[in-house]
Amino acid sequence: MLDLKRSQARVAAASRPHFPDAPLPAYREQYYWWAYLRPASLRVFDHPWAVNAILWGQYRRLCDAAIVEMAPGTEVLQLACVYGDLSPRLARHLGRSGRLDFVEIAPIQVANTRTKLNDALPLTRDYIAAAELTD
Repeated sequence: MLDLKRSQARVAAASRPHFPDAPLPAYREQYYWWAYLRPASLRVFDHPWAVNAILWGQYRRLCDAAIVEMAPGTEVLQLACVYGDLSPRLARHLGRSGRLDFVEIAPIQVANTRTKLNDALPLTRDYIAAAELTD
């Protein structure tokens, strides 16, 4: 059986932006810099309408289908930061008794998702992200 808490803590420790042993993989910078690793990318792509265009008009349907799979009050581990409003919507759906953790290797994406969650809900620091766990 998977020990989710232990897995979350290990992944979180490896994904902290300031963690010295977890450099950004070379392929991420080489191939995806334009979409994920620059502030301009956030300004262009991090809008529900932009994601909807990329997903051929299916963004809301896909978000809704994912969100209904998570019961309010449960713990969810999101295995990447995503553009659009999925993370804040999911956090609201889970409610105060739930928990949304996320992991991401790109510091700019972690900061962006943290901002979106802070803007959407008055969350406590430990609720926001596994990436923020301390030893």
